Parts: sequence; structure tokens; C-alpha cells
Amino acid sequence: MLNIVYIIIGLVFLIMGGNWLLKSSVALSLRLQIPKIVVGMTVVSFATSAPELIVSIKAALDGSPDLSLGNVVGSNIANLGLVLGFIILLGSINVRKSFYTTDWPILMFASLLFFGFIYFDGVIIFYEGLVM
Repeated sequence: MLNIVYIIIGLVFLIMGGNWLLKSSVALSLRLQIPKIVVGMTVVSFATSAPELIVSIKAALDGSPDLSLGNVVGSNIANLGLVLGFIILLGSINVRKSFYTTDWPILMFASLLFFGFIYFDGVIIFYEGLVM
């Protein structure tokens, strides 16, 4: 029962923090006369990625690189699956032709390269990371 109370308190703080972040970002953009899109692409994107970054760094320093890798992969899957899926439910997204000719093949190549590096020995070493 106490765990449910902690979850509810955490969700309340999460909503309050998101609201504070949004209002502060808009105020920052107005005060510094910076376009809101620039603030959204820098301040807000860093603030939303900071918890994942901290968990990944802590896990890597504690000798658990698998947790770091899982955090990155899981975050990307969640962002693509949940956020993009929700946006598509609300409306349509225009896709440029360059996505099919350049972006998608490069994405597939990078994903297969990453899979190949992980599949054979389960470890990414320095030169593999450098190649990627």
C-alpha cells in the first residue's frame, strides 16, 4: 500500500516538474529573446534526457555497461514507439523523400553494424565504438 502512495507522490512531482520546466523554458526564451524552438531543442531536450544520462553513466562507472546499453536502447524504443505512435494517432506526419533514399538505409546499416558488433562477442571494444 505504501508503494502505491510513493508512486502517486512521484507522479505528482513529475507533473509539477514538467509544468515548471515548461514555464521556465518559455520565460527564458522570452527574457533572452530566443526563439522557443531553440530553447526546446537545447534546454528542454537536455532536461528530459538528463535522468537517462545519469543512470547510464552511473551504471557504466559501477561496472554494469549492460544497464547503460539497455537504458539507451529502451529509451529510443520508448520514444519511437510511444511518442511517435501517439503523435500519429492525433494526426499525420509528412515524410520527405530523402528519408527513403538516404536516412532509412543509413539507419538500417548502423543498426545492423551495431547488432553485428554485439552478436559475435557481446562486447563493444574501442575500435568498434570508433567505427560507429
